[in-house]
Amino acid sequence: MKLVTFIHNGHSRIGALAGDGKIVDLNRADPTLPTEMLAFLAGGAAAQNLAEKAVVSAPSAAVLARAAVTLQAPIPRPGKILCIGLNYRDHAAESNQPLPEYPTVFAKYNNLPLPLERNRQWQTRQQFH
Repeated sequence: MKLVTFIHNGHSRIGALAGDGKIVDLNRADPTLPTEMLAFLAGGAAAQNLAEKAVVSAPSAAVLARAAVTLQAPIPRPGKILCIGLNYRDHAAESNQPLPEYPTVFAKYNNLPLPLERNRQWQTRQQFH
């Protein structure tokens, strides 16, 4: 099952991509399901089983055309993102680096402290001796 987060009529919803390209609004199909993706994922196998049943028996009001919704990031505000560097041969070749023997793993976190100002003036200085 492919999960999506989407906007419909100005509200953020969670859903599943149906085989015909339509979106099943999981909360309309089964109101007992969590309304946010992180809560849904925390529900584990139980939430997934309910969602699978909801997709199969969804009322027509819960099935939306893809054009009627705006897709969002599947997991809003992720706590961390794990990345793999040089994860394909062409990337290593482009950067003139050998293929790594082991995966190069690095993380990006959303909770790093940064200055509160929106306008940051990055300054560089050159010094010659």
